Amino acid sequence: MEDLSGWASAIEAELRAIGSPWLDRAAVLAETDSTQDAAARLAGRRPGLVVIAGRQARGRGRLGRDWFQRGDLGLAMTAVIEPSIPPERLSLAAGVAIALALEQLAPACGALGLRWPNDLVEATPRPGGGRKLGGILIEVQGGLALVGIGLNLNQRTEDFPGPLRPHAVSLASLALPQGAPAWPRLEVVLAVLRALSRALSLGPEAVVAAWSARDVLTGSEQTFIHDGREVRGRVERLAPTGHITLALPDGGTAELPALATSLKHAALSAGPE
Repeated sequence: MEDLSGWASAIEAELRAIGSPWLDRAAVLAETDSTQDAAARLAGRRPGLVVIAGRQARGRGRLGRDWFQRGDLGLAMTAVIEPSIPPERLSLAAGVAIALALEQLAPACGALGLRWPNDLVEATPRPGGGRKLGGILIEVQGGLALVGIGLNLNQRTEDFPGPLRPHAVSLASLALPQGAPAWPRLEVVLAVLRALSRALSLGPEAVVAAWSARDVLTGSEQTFIHDGREVRGRVERLAPTGHITLALPDGGTAELPALATSLKHAALSAGPE
């Protein structure tokens, strides 16, 4: 396992250097059940903390789903943000930030897409996007917003459980040849935090526009769950803080409120959901 002893000081030095108005201190744990729970516990009801785990044993995602991470091949982190930004906008800003950070850090990975509501995926020509590289979990606890970020960094196909292999991918698989040295996780942390600090300072319209430019669901056939029922159709328009417009098989249309609707997909996850 990597030596984490200098991570906290390196992260705090970077936050000072960029003058982040959102984040000012770091806690780096060798192992924890969940960075979300650790962040809520360690923040002391004060925003600005970043929690990084060398290993996360029991990560979770949206709607009680599991997040799979084996050993120290992935990255799990949580940023504690003061709650002036609505949770849905936090999720959009974090997605945009992570995509930009990884593309700049590893141009060979190609363009990355965002799959509503909170997945980072390969951007492929087919509608719906490709394999999942990571995800975001937003929770509000004790008056603070917890922005959980999980990324697949150094896994190879064989490191994922069989059912996830067709659906998960890592930064190393996209950007590094087989047998290359592992991606330095601290380098990724610093890149993500730089991009996140910038994205959090964007206005609502700019965040939505940046997210929509990477949307992979528009044009694809999907099943959504709203008000206890499933609705399947072709996504005509997806306004992440407004409505999802679907073209239905019978020729009609449906408009579902995005904030009260979920996307139906597998129970297991290759990243936080």
